[in-house]
Amino acid sequence: MKRSELLVNITVIVLGAAVLFFLVKTYRATRNSSAAVQEPRAGDQLPAIPGVDWKANDRTLLLALKKGCHYCEDSMPFYRQLAQLSEQNALKANLVAVFPDSSADVDAIAKTEKLSLRTVPNVPLDTLKIPGTPTIFLADRSGKIIQDWIGVLSDQQQQQLLALLQVEKPANTGSASVSSNCDAQKPCGAQ
Repeated sequence: MKRSELLVNITVIVLGAAVLFFLVKTYRATRNSSAAVQEPRAGDQLPAIPGVDWKANDRTLLLALKKGCHYCEDSMPFYRQLAQLSEQNALKANLVAVFPDSSADVDAIAKTEKLSLRTVPNVPLDTLKIPGTPTIFLADRSGKIIQDWIGVLSDQQQQQLLALLQVEKPANTGSASVSSNCDAQKPCGAQ
């Protein structure tokens, strides 16, 4: 074997080993980083968030949003609906939106989107261990997750969430007073 062939073979082996080393190192780094970040699920404890008092309400519906997230923007009509229900005391949860963005950015988003709800700026979303925005958590009074939704909700998911949280309105009987002279033969209010 000539010296030049030997040199080429050694070079190919060294380069192959370097590429293999790089691929293994990249695979391990990716695997370790994805294993370290586990998405929170039902039963997991949410961290303390400044401005959010879990104990103040039986349930808290926490929206995790951020500036520039087009999925968040696409979901704004639903968030406005939730905010309106909250203002009418027709939601069985305290509604709060957290953002990683500055107060000025959050105020601008709320104003532009006509989003009337309590917002908490400057919340690093990695502390919530969420994979992306939007994410919604329903938490109990200890901050434990009851249920979570990640991404844009389908119409069916929105209806399920509303059914879960919307306060039932009492049936309207149509009469202001009810006669106490009622029995099975003579319905209440009948003459």
